[in-house]
Amino acid sequence: MSDIDVSRILDWINEVIGPINFLYTSILAIVTMKLDRKSKALKLVCKINEKNKTTEDEHIFGENGVPIPVIVQNNSDSVFQKVFIIIVGDEREKHIKMGGRLLNSLSIPLQEGHFGYIENLLNREEILIPSHGHGMHRRLGVVAIYEDERGKEWARDSDGKLYRTKGIEDKLIKLGLPLPDYKSHVAYRH
Repeated sequence: MSDIDVSRILDWINEVIGPINFLYTSILAIVTMKLDRKSKALKLVCKINEKNKTTEDEHIFGENGVPIPVIVQNNSDSVFQKVFIIIVGDEREKHIKMGGRLLNSLSIPLQEGHFGYIENLLNREEILIPSHGHGMHRRLGVVAIYEDERGKEWARDSDGKLYRTKGIEDKLIKLGLPLPDYKSHVAYRH
């Protein structure tokens, strides 16, 4: 093989590998960006504070609601906005499902006011949310719906599964979210 043939083969390899390398790098960048966005969304954590029961002074919802203390923790360096925390009861196994799937498990809790709303979540808050309370064979769960710093909407069901959503505020209103009161529907715990 002559030097000219080797040179042509190397040029051809570079012509083929260049676009393939560009395509690979582009795909990798897109996947990394999406994973980064999802990993940031996963940094909002909600859980019922089982260890810290409410006091008599905290029974602020009257006979229509047993206060459930919920810890809402932002473990990221950005702000989460429009944070809805919804207490779901026995129907928690149905999960909240987005993207053309069902939202049924949220209709009753929204209509009964079993939710809290935080406009901007910077760090950690503990809030009280009304519910029907715990009971024998009754297991409560927490659903979180929120927006990240880029305006992307997320929903985390009561088992911790994360979903991307769109237009969720309108969907919640159709399910029974009270207007305009929902924006002031939060009781912070001190």
